[in-house]
Amino acid sequence: CIISRSPAVRRHLRQVYANLTVAALFAAWATQLYARGWLPRADLPVLILGIAALTAIRFFISRSLRQLLLYGFGFTQGWSLGPLVRHYAAINPSSINQAVLASVALFAAFT
Repeated sequence: CIISRSPAVRRHLRQVYANLTVAALFAAWATQLYARGWLPRADLPVLILGIAALTAIRFFISRSLRQLLLYGFGFTQGWSLGPLVRHYAAINPSSINQAVLASVALFAAFT
């Protein structure tokens, strides 16, 4: 399998990774907000909001609106993970740092 290294492909991949990075940052931000007690518990409305954002991406043509929906989906996912992160932080705070480093290493390996 030969990977195309044309400028168009590189530009596209750069945009994809940039969008994934921003969505991950929104998820991390939401998790942090929940862990600090600034967001209420994520229940069914947050799940519905996340699914709606992810589904709506498919139906809009505007690139900027699709990016905002992706970032909104990332935010709801981070919000949903808040209770899990708070639980593990209470048990072993260093486990959060290890998970972040492992995620960064895995993400960097794909680039």
